[in-house]
Amino acid sequence: MLEMLTLSNIKILLPYLLLALTTMVEGPVSILVGGASISTGQLLPIPVLFSVVVGNLVADLGWYELGRFGKWEWLEKLGSRIGIDLRSIQSLE
Repeated sequence: MLEMLTLSNIKILLPYLLLALTTMVEGPVSILVGGASISTGQLLPIPVLFSVVVGNLVADLGWYELGRFGKWEWLEKLGSRIGIDLRSIQSLE
């Protein structure tokens, strides 16, 4: 199994891994970069699609879990530091 992780295989997979990571941070821009890379022939379409889907899914699951398991006390404590107005959130409830 470890022999599959040779340097040449890592070099082949690295652009797709980087695309998945950048999709987690900034989805729409990295999707456009992936599409441009496909159109110029630098990357293959199916691995790009898989990387973008996995990146979006992992990021969305992270936000979902933060909302699901987040506590109101955390928001009260950290909200003023990151610029969240607690009154606007209370009006959503």
